[in-house]
Amino acid sequence: MGSAAIVCFVIGVVGVFANTSAALDVIKANPMSDETPEGFKTMSAGTVVPYTYSATYWYGYDAYAGQFPYHAEINFYTNNYLYKRAGALITLNYVITPASSFHHYFIHGDMLYGYITLGSVFNSTTQWEQTINYTESSIVMHPFFHYTNEDYYNIAMIRLDRPAIQTRYVKPIRLPKLSDTRTYLAMEGTSCGTTKEEGLSYLRNPLLSLSICRQQLTSYTFHDQHYCTDVYRGGSFCNRQCGSSLTVEDETGPVLIGVVDLLFQCSYSYPVRYVRLSAFREWIQLSSDYRFDY
Repeated sequence: MGSAAIVCFVIGVVGVFANTSAALDVIKANPMSDETPEGFKTMSAGTVVPYTYSATYWYGYDAYAGQFPYHAEINFYTNNYLYKRAGALITLNYVITPASSFHHYFIHGDMLYGYITLGSVFNSTTQWEQTINYTESSIVMHPFFHYTNEDYYNIAMIRLDRPAIQTRYVKPIRLPKLSDTRTYLAMEGTSCGTTKEEGLSYLRNPLLSLSICRQQLTSYTFHDQHYCTDVYRGGSFCNRQCGSSLTVEDETGPVLIGVVDLLFQCSYSYPVRYVRLSAFREWIQLSSDYRFDY
């Protein structure tokens, strides 16, 4: 099994033909780097870093119903494909995700319709699921975001066509308070996702400093709009998706601090990058009905 470098806006587009169930191959197309059978070649260094794998952690730990009640699967149809991304329910009306989740739509403008699945563990048990539609006009992008440079302001909000119903299995998650200035360094972050038929799973990894992430991924950008996690400690996770949540635990429960926008699936060699949501508190309040605690 190879390692797929996934930048949500360019690569990692795993689609399903609208009239078949055949999965498309992941396509990598980053001009700053090159993936070889032996490993990932950084153009600036001209060296190949070998991939490292562990079957033990490829798909993480199975989630039970209600463990991640804020997890949202974002689906949208174009003329040919069904695209699947992830996000997090932050109120009963809004889901947050990277703006780059809709990269294909930006380029081709062929989105037909979309829907979001909440409350599911994606293992064929549907009794707790809620499926809610959304439209093109309900996608709100950060005004400074542009798909030609998606290292910055990579955040979007989706307004649901109708409010979700809060249950044990569907529940919004908190964002960091206005007074929360923690860096979360060395804290353990939890990420969940589903890219396999067996269902939703999760894994925990410690947060790294951005300086370390820059050293490990010299061809990519890490700045104050990002967090990153260490896959070498905690394990690699093939089920992590573009838009998968990053949460930490405090005395009152889980707090959503980021969503995935850059990952190398199934590899121990490279950190995972997340959009740091606390960098966008003002925009989040203006673009949704979420209100931050002090």
